[in-house]
Amino acid sequence: MKIIILGAGEVGGNLAQNLTKEASDITVVDHDADRLRELQDRIDIRTVRGMGSHPDVLRQAGAEDADMLIAVTNSDEVNMVACQVAYSVFHTPTKIARIRSTTYLEYGIFRNEAMPVDFVPRREAITTSYDAGVVHEVCMHDGSVLRLQKVNEEYDIEDPQSALQAIAHHAKQERILTGLLYINRNSEELHDVLQTATKPLNTMSQRELCPGSRFLDSINAGLR
Repeated sequence: MKIIILGAGEVGGNLAQNLTKEASDITVVDHDADRLRELQDRIDIRTVRGMGSHPDVLRQAGAEDADMLIAVTNSDEVNMVACQVAYSVFHTPTKIARIRSTTYLEYGIFRNEAMPVDFVPRREAITTSYDAGVVHEVCMHDGSVLRLQKVNEEYDIEDPQSALQAIAHHAKQERILTGLLYINRNSEELHDVLQTATKPLNTMSQRELCPGSRFLDSINAGLR
């Protein structure tokens, strides 16, 4: 069986290693040359560097006579487009995509007349709740673990330097600091900073939108 795997990360690498025991022709596609080189040093596979959703890259990977495409890059959109290209251009019999966002699954778009993906591993949305000051571990779908810590009531949200130091401190401990990290109560509205118009542009007349070269010259003069 000839299989193309898009994505040489942890998931793609593990798939390639397991499938080489059953399939004789495995090609892995990724834009990261170092990942591909490391993977090829470990297992007997063919690699192609490039964007997995691009038709030329898929053709180089052997999509014209591939039996299966497995798209497991870190982008849902790349995975879906790759399956679409494999179906429309190369008529690949089986197309599997890893979709991280559960929202796509709610709309039932994965069918040949819409988005031709034969199988999408079902992923439930990951939600969690934890108390302030507590280190909380969250297991992701790929088996990796995020260590979260919410700021406590003693944390000063108005000190920007403390916020930067706190983020760096927790990062060294392999933790992600969560919660309201910084607020500037005296900050200006972005509209005031950019001096945007208070009147919606779609309600302005042509004279207001195009005030003429003399007015624009005066603005430019003020910026010199």
